[in-house]
Formats: sequence, structure tokens, C-alpha cells
Amino acid sequence: MRLSKLTLRFFLGAFWCGVLAAAEPVNLAAKQVVTGTSAGDTPGEEQPPPAGYPIPPAPALSPEEALKTFRLPPGYRLEIVASEPLVETPVAIDFDPDGRMWVVEMRGYQTDPVGSKRLDPVGRIVVLEDGDGDGRMDRRTVYMDGLVLPRAVRVLADGVLVAEPPYVWHTRDTDGDLRMDEKSVVVEDYGVRESNPGHAPNGLLLGMDNWLHSSTYSARLRRVDGVWKREPVPVLGHFGLGMDDFGRIYKNTNSAPFRADFVDSSYRLRNPDYEGSDGVFEPITDAHTEGEVFPIRPNPGVNRGYIKKTLRADGRLMKYTAGCGQSIFRGDRLPAEMKGNHFFCEPAGNLVRRTILTEREDGTISGVNAHPGAEFLASTDERFRPVNTATAPDGTLYVVDMYRGVLETHPFVTSYLKRQIYERGLNQPLDRGRIYRVIHESLAPGPAPRLSQAGGPELIKTLAHPNGWWRDTAQRLLVERKDLSVVPALRRLARGDEPEVPRLHALWALEGLAALTGDDAAAAFSDPSPRLRNAAVRLSEPWLRSSEDEALTRLAVKAAGDPAATVRLQTAASLGELKGAPAIAALATLLTRHGAQPFLLGAVISSLHGRELELLRRLGEAPAWNEEKPELRRAVTALAATIFRRGNVPELEALLGWSAARDRAAWQQLAVLRSVTKPMLVPRKITLPPELAAASEKTIRNAAATLGERLQVDDGAGSRPLDKTEQALFNGGAKGYAVYCAQCHQADGRGLPGLGQPLAGSKWVLGAPVNLAKIVLHGKQDKGLLMPPWGNVLNDEHLASILTYIRRSWSNRATPVHPEFIRKARAESASVHTLWTEESLLKAAEEAAKR
Repeated sequence: MRLSKLTLRFFLGAFWCGVLAAAEPVNLAAKQVVTGTSAGDTPGEEQPPPAGYPIPPAPALSPEEALKTFRLPPGYRLEIVASEPLVETPVAIDFDPDGRMWVVEMRGYQTDPVGSKRLDPVGRIVVLEDGDGDGRMDRRTVYMDGLVLPRAVRVLADGVLVAEPPYVWHTRDTDGDLRMDEKSVVVEDYGVRESNPGHAPNGLLLGMDNWLHSSTYSARLRRVDGVWKREPVPVLGHFGLGMDDFGRIYKNTNSAPFRADFVDSSYRLRNPDYEGSDGVFEPITDAHTEGEVFPIRPNPGVNRGYIKKTLRADGRLMKYTAGCGQSIFRGDRLPAEMKGNHFFCEPAGNLVRRTILTEREDGTISGVNAHPGAEFLASTDERFRPVNTATAPDGTLYVVDMYRGVLETHPFVTSYLKRQIYERGLNQPLDRGRIYRVIHESLAPGPAPRLSQAGGPELIKTLAHPNGWWRDTAQRLLVERKDLSVVPALRRLARGDEPEVPRLHALWALEGLAALTGDDAAAAFSDPSPRLRNAAVRLSEPWLRSSEDEALTRLAVKAAGDPAATVRLQTAASLGELKGAPAIAALATLLTRHGAQPFLLGAVISSLHGRELELLRRLGEAPAWNEEKPELRRAVTALAATIFRRGNVPELEALLGWSAARDRAAWQQLAVLRSVTKPMLVPRKITLPPELAAASEKTIRNAAATLGERLQVDDGAGSRPLDKTEQALFNGGAKGYAVYCAQCHQADGRGLPGLGQPLAGSKWVLGAPVNLAKIVLHGKQDKGLLMPPWGNVLNDEHLASILTYIRRSWSNRATPVHPEFIRKARAESASVHTLWTEESLLKAAEEAAKR
């Protein structure tokens, strides 16, 4: 199902895609001969072995030996914080208020190429302590074991959250021995146990907004008065999550490390009929051109290293393929140049990228490699597999090194990779792991915290600490303790003249304590800092929803004219919580004056669900919209397309009637008529107004005729209720889609640019099921698009259930697909050994029609 605009290097999008670690010197007796095909093979594809460059040996090194393999800029070096046997296969870390490190050990992950023990309950959460204060952990306690592929841990005041799909557990140590005694379920839909760990929910990052954020999960979590709440968010990202000093959330994919939420991601779900850029999961500008990576050793163990342009001529990886574990450095014990930089792991290339982020006046962010043509951190040790980074309590940057063997997800391992593993003896050892810290010769790491016993005044003071970890922890403790005696001091801080960051923390701490008032938000609207004004707009939303505070409503509407682009964008999103004419007027002002601002149009439309035509009517009356401008044309097109996608016939007829008005500008008419770019089903026939169909201008007549052809009446076959068997297929397909497809195509079927094509409204999804069956069985490629073959991974029932699900979800209305149909298609196409293309599919359909 994945028609992905990816490079072949990212084929199948597996966890830390195509990574494998080299092992100790080859034991000839342990060599195995690889014969036959493997699950990840593409039919008919040749997989030549590495050639043309030497492959250096990669023995398993001791932690001290490994230190000698790293290359960093002058003045920087790594220190060992923990290593085996104290830690094994680490993938994520967190710190408690006193600096103890909580580590997720994913010991069961991919112990061999076929994943034979992947579901063994051998995962652990361990607590590491530095007893003598030398910066190196020397004590280990197993807090929780018997876990299957755990991937996140988050320390709270009264327990510890542990993510073990499909569960997030709230666990407690009741007797003080650092061992879990109690656990209860927070959620039980946190991914699927059998899914690819790199594309399954992870993170549990506590945001400045007091919500727990995850990557690749459909909700954010929060506990209020002892009850866990959840709010829906889009399923975005892969393995990794970061936050900057202002609470902005960063996500990534394996091949696209730079994505930011310029507004809260939940806004994307408010208008499911809009398809376009809306400020959520947006690429950081310029950073996509930095996709080239610069390892310092050959990387032959990439799953599809035999494919052209995956590796350089000398065997080094060319592009991101396994990226993960990002963070924004917010510490205070590295040079100031590091503050606010983005760090991102590429375990396939044995490196960590440092990117300098710069905010632009238009509200976007640019990012450039801090070390052009090189990397901040790279190793000649093929086993160095950095998978996560974090700002630590001591003010330095921690790097989590999985340091282990086979990492490609078992259904996707190619014969090439299997040969690499067995013929080079690369499947052992599996019991290693390291955690390093980056230090600089000019600064010593900071002291260990002792915040668990800090009182309210001390925690408020800590909100101004130069290390972001201390500030976040202080805010968390203030909120979790629910000590309302700190409210007056927080209010004074929020309204004072301190720097903007501690005042932001104070505002959100008040929100977390349910002590924020309309007056608090109103005061921030006039703050000199755009950050505070931005927060004021978002924090005013409860009053906008209830319409209880007219003064605050006026301030929110007025914010549409704020001089800062970031405030205007937040205003465009927050006005969706306000109903009535004032909101429409402010949104119209935003589009008229700032329609070219990045992401603004999408934020406006996210605020309009069901009211797009109302805004169009208002805009059509405005003199400023008589003259055609690119941003105005884009706005009319996007508003009309959203209305068409919703498919409400009376609304569509009203839209067409509006566009046919005698005084309607021709460019507006064309923008409406051309807003439908592919065939779409409507419940009944729609007759276009004669003013359009018989317009004097040929371009309008042609556009009207094309629109009439694209609006196809639904014959009802795809809308009939599913019978019991078909409903079971649909339900099973929902689970299969979540495991194999949603990471790229998204839970809402909208897809992601550069990652997965939209499935909602796709001609291949809604068209003849035989073509869809061919695609999923044998794969498809065309003009840079790639769809892997799933026929050798999933059986007939699995494929039928997923196809039934995507043909009956979102706006799709098509007939279900039964296993017998897939079985027949598989038999009829047994001679196909290449990927389909657009041309070959169409040709095959023509030949079938003749028969």
C-alpha cells in the first residue's frame, strides 16, 4: 500500500532501516551458507555483494577501546557514563529529580535475521546510579523486567511510566527498593506488539504544555486529578522526539530528520477534509538539502547496500536511512554555540549529526550542518549504533549507543544482508551497550541535582536555571505536587521582567495547576516577547470556546494583526475555538494581509471545518480580493477543494452557485473549478450552473467540463453495509494497517510528502481491485515512487483485510476485498518477477479487457 516517494535506500522503511553491526573477528566454524530467498527480496532483483572497496575488520571493542574510534571537533570528547554489564541494548533514557538514570533495555529486538525471539519477554527498565560522583554509573538496579520490546520510560512524582506496546503502564515502587511493585494500565492501544519497533509509538516526552507527547501515536496523555486523559493527535514521526526551550515539538522519519510542529499537532485533526501544509510536522527549511551524511568508515551492512546511490564508491553511506533519536540541546555545560542545536543519530553510518537551527522572520526555521562535509560525531567502529540523545542534568549531551548486531526488521531482511550477517559472522555479540556524554575541555559537567526534596520557592527559582532539564523538572514537580501556595509567586514571575523562558514556564505551570485565569492570559497578550504573546493566544482557548470572557476574545481577534509571524500563525489556529462572525472576520483579515505567510492558510482552514463557504463569501465581497494574486488564488483553491472533499451536495451546489455569480472574478471561478484534481464520488448527480458551463471564456467552459467529468456519481456498491465476514476483515485490516502502513500513509490516510502517498481518494485504492492486488503482491515503481512487494510477507487474508480497510476508510467508498480474490490474483500473476509500473499496469488492464 505504500506508494512512497523515497529513495530505494529507505525501501520498506524498517527500523533503523538497513542497519547491522559488525561482530568480532570472523569465526570460520560459525559461518553459514545462505541459500534461497529472503523475506525482504524484491522479485527478480540482483543483489551483488560489496565490491570495489575494502571492508575493514570490525571486532567488538571494549568501551575504552571504542573511545579511541571517535572523531569530534577540537575541544570535544566522549566520556563513558555506562557500559556493559551495567547496561545492555539501551534505546531510551530518562532522569529522576536526583539525577538517577532510568534506561530502557530492548534486549529482545532482532536477535537474529529472522526475528525468532523478538517477542520473548526479556526487556528491562533499569536504574543506574553514580555513587561516587565521578560521572560514571557504578550501581544497577532492575526496576522492571519481563517486558516485550519496551521503548520509552518517563519518571513522575508518584511512579514511572513504561511503554510496552500495546500498553503504557503506570508503575510504582512502594517500598523504596527501586523495584516495581505495582502497575496499572494507562492506555492499551499504544501500538501493536508485533509491529516494527522503529515505527511504533515511542517518546512519552513531557511538553511545556503539561501533556505527554509521543511519536507515531494517535493521542497525547495527561493526568488530571488522578484520572488519565487523552486527546487525539495525528500519527506522525518515527523513533525520536525533541523539544526546544519554547515548547516546540520536533519529530523525524528515518530519512527526514528535520520536522517541527509550528503549531500544536492536534489542530490538524479539526478539519479532516483539508489536505495541505498546516504547520504540523513541517520540514525545517534548507535542512532537507543536508540529507547527505559523512561516515568515516565503509557501511556495507545496509540492507540494500547493493542498490546504486545507497553507498559511495568507497562504501560509505550517502544519505540518511536509519535516522532516529533526535533532541534539541538545552544544557549549560557545553559551549554556547551548542545551545538550541539539533542532534540526530544515524546508526547506519555510525554518526551523530549536529544542525544549527535559525528562526526566520516568517516563522519558519532553517537548519544547516554545523560541520559542512563532515559530522559532529563519527566512529570507525561499525558497532557504534547511536539511537538516542538527551540533555542531561549535568548540562552535557548524552548519547545512547545500542552497540549490537542485527537491527533490520525480520520481514524485510534481504538475502544480501543475510549473507553479510552469516558469512561475516555478524550476529554476535548481543549483550553490549554504552551511554556516553559529550564534554568540552573548557567546561566541567555540572553537579548532580537534588530536586526531589526542593520546596516550592526553590523550584520556582529553578525555572530560570540555564539547563533546560532542570527547568522542565521544576515545572513538572510544581504541577504534580499541586501545592497552590506557589500560585502567587508563579503569577508574579509570569508578569515580571525576567527573561522570557522562565516566564513561559511560569505561565504553563499555572495552567498545569488549573490556576491560570483569564487575566493571566490577557496580561501576556501585551508582553514585549512574541513567545509570551504566542502562549497567551493558545492559553486563551478555553475562554474562546466558552465565550465567557469578551475582553479576552477581543484580544485574540486583535492578535490577527500581531507583528510577529509566529503569533499570527497561532492566532489562525486558535481562532478555530471561537465561533461566530468575529472569528471569520479575523481569519479573513489574516488571509488578506498575510496569505503568503508559510503555514497560515492551512492553520486558517483547520479552524473552519464546515465554515469554509462562509469565509469564501466574505472574501468575495472584499475589494482586496478582486485582483488576482498567487496567495489569494491558493486560498480560494484550497477552500473550495476542502468543500468538495467533504462531499455534501447542498454545500457543493452553494459553492458552485457562489462561483457562478455575475460579478465573480474569472480567476476565482477558475480556482473553484480547478480545485478538484482527480475523480471523486458524489451521492447524486450535480448539474453545474449554466453560467459556468456556457461561459464566454473558453478556459472557464473547459474547466467546468473537466469538473463535470470528475464528479462521478456513487453507484452505491461501495457504500452498502459490510456483512459479518467483511466487517471482520475490516477490523483485522485496521490492525494490519496500523502495523504495516500507517507510519508512512498516516492514520488518516493523508500520507506524508516524501514518505507515503495519500490513500484517501487514491485512484489505485478506489479503482479496480485487481490492480490494487497486483500492486501489493508485487510492488510498484514509477518516476521515483516505490511500493514494496508484500506478497512474500503477508498472506491472502492479511492482504485482503488491509485492502478492505483502506477501501472503506476515510472518504473512500469501494467494495471490500476477499481472501479468495487475493488468492486468485496471486496465482494469475505468479509469473511476475518485477515491480509494476504505471504503464505496465495500464497495459495489463487493457489486455485483460480484450480477453
